[in-house]
Amino acid sequence: MPWSRARSTRADIANHFRTIAEFRVPGETAGSTPRILVDGKEAVVLGDIRQTLKATGRPYTAFRALHLTVEDGLITRYAVYKDSLTAAEALAES
Repeated sequence: MPWSRARSTRADIANHFRTIAEFRVPGETAGSTPRILVDGKEAVVLGDIRQTLKATGRPYTAFRALHLTVEDGLITRYAVYKDSLTAAEALAES
């Protein structure tokens, strides 16, 4: 999946979100965030994301967890852990 790779700079992260937008059908994105856990400057966000891919028209739902670090009002760490198999299956040609 073109949007899934290691990134380490602010520009890389911005490009990540632009790349995701290129592959997904606008207006067909949803999700839930049933848990947000915070401990000092660290936070974990648990939930799912529902999207439809442009290339295949297939929708998918993937569970995800975000690990964020916030320092001086800025996100200094943004790590995503998700069920990427469901997105890969939706992207694959039949």
